[in-house]
Amino acid sequence: MIQCQAKMVSEGKLTRHQIKMISTMHRKKIKMWRMYTNKEISTNNLLRLCGRIYVHEV
Repeated sequence: MIQCQAKMVSEGKLTRHQIKMISTMHRKKIKMWRMYTNKEISTNNLLRLCGRIYVHEV
């Protein structure tokens, strides 16, 4: 795994992957925040969903 990541970094691929992942996470958080501000989900559900983003994306 580490050798694969080192190769990806040297080829400049890991950075692009990380940017895409961060962008996807940001879109998900914005969507959840809109749901929360529209009272479609509770505070508890907002926090639970945000936690899932970080657990599944790592």
